[in-house]
Amino acid sequence: GTWLLGIEVPREDRKFIELKTYTRKAKGLKFPLGNTLDKSTIEIDLADPNYPHLLIQGTTWSWKSQILRIAVECLYWKAKLILVDTKLTELDETKWEYITDDDILFNVLNREYYNIKMRANLFKSVWVKDIEEYNKKVKPKDRIDHVVFIIDEMADLRLWDFWKEIESILEKISNVWRSAWIHLIL
Repeated sequence: GTWLLGIEVPREDRKFIELKTYTRKAKGLKFPLGNTLDKSTIEIDLADPNYPHLLIQGTTWSWKSQILRIAVECLYWKAKLILVDTKLTELDETKWEYITDDDILFNVLNREYYNIKMRANLFKSVWVKDIEEYNKKVKPKDRIDHVVFIIDEMADLRLWDFWKEIESILEKISNVWRSAWIHLIL
């Protein structure tokens, strides 16, 4: 093989992405991640079965938290968001409530994990396999939302008392997401 080195060089001619195209009217659970070299927008859709979860990693000051904020802004109108901020810094500037305590997070995760079975039974009752088909077949008052957990600084959860239990439930949710359409952004 060959050894390659990639260097990221900021552009002088930046293209801004308008988030209003991703809010209420856009289909799916789409939000932008950035631009390509030809200035087209890179976007992810959590409703796409190929990309049910998103793991954001990088060094300090590498825009990880900004991507989380963009996800919150774009998904707020389309899904039930459960926000977790361990450091009380990144999501603090947003206007939404977020979880900062380990026992509350543990209880919320447990509730959503048990909702997986309830949702799976709802899908079976109308003979469908996904949330979009289900919502088309039922009355508007019976429709259900996607659930998206957005957890900032996942590594800091290791310092919490219920870390092992939280990790176990997150692992279970990530494995059975399709039966309940619960997504993780970590």
